[in-house]
Amino acid sequence: MSEDFASLKKRSFRQISKEAAYIHDDTAKIYAAWRST
Repeated sequence: MSEDFASLKKRSFRQISKEAAYIHDDTAKIYAAWRST
């Protein structure tokens, strides 16, 4: 039980950080485009 929860938490954290990296990348692109105008 606790072992499954730990692995699930680890996997979800990795997924969240992956999505956060995508969001950060998009935000950086939008900011760069906004700065260039």
